[in-house]
Amino acid sequence: MGILIPDHLKPSDERQPIDSQKRKELTLSYAADWIITLALWILFIGIDQIDGYRREFSLSDTSIQHTHALDERIPVWMLAVLVGLVPLLLFFIIGFCISRSYWDWHVASLGLILSQAITWVITDSIKLTVGRPRPDLIDRCQPPAGATNAQPYGLATWEICTDLSELKDGFRSFPSGHSSSAFAGLGFLTFYLAAKLHVFDRRGYTAPAWIAMSPLLGAALVAVSRTMDYRHHAVRSLVAMLSVSS
Repeated sequence: MGILIPDHLKPSDERQPIDSQKRKELTLSYAADWIITLALWILFIGIDQIDGYRREFSLSDTSIQHTHALDERIPVWMLAVLVGLVPLLLFFIIGFCISRSYWDWHVASLGLILSQAITWVITDSIKLTVGRPRPDLIDRCQPPAGATNAQPYGLATWEICTDLSELKDGFRSFPSGHSSSAFAGLGFLTFYLAAKLHVFDRRGYTAPAWIAMSPLLGAALVAVSRTMDYRHHAVRSLVAMLSVSS
């Protein structure tokens, strides 16, 4: 007696065409996953509104005296394109034009969106509880002339700041949201391409491996850009990058 192979796992030339009713049933079978994903995104939006913990800092700490860059090299909208829209477009092309599989496109898209939701909830939760000052905190803070740390011993607090417009984000240095999101999205794309290109079939072809791993270079450059904009400390960004990618 032969093994019954699900239609979505068969080679593209052996699959039966999927009609709208089957497509609807397939989508509904993942309803719970989509509900969880949506709930995580709503949770992230709620968490992101919280001010969070603000650590004491030293006004003489040179690591937080960098200039506050108003224009980021990779703003949030560009990050969304790189780690969201680009992978989704590739999933669509591969799923519909190459694999000819609605299931392939659907689960890949769900996996990416869920991966990003989990990453942002975890990252933002840590940001708010750690309260690490960004490298440009002093410039955001704009302490009054002649301000000093608490005397005779102690540090300064956020209450010494005269400019509060950019201060909420000034204590969210660790971990890097851009870096986490980049490796969650482009890392997911790497494994997807690795599967499609059969990187792990042990045949020893190097070209597919280089192609599959190329998104990781983009993720690394996103992480590096955050240190160039003085949004994150280089060593801590590297730690966050390695922890997410592993």
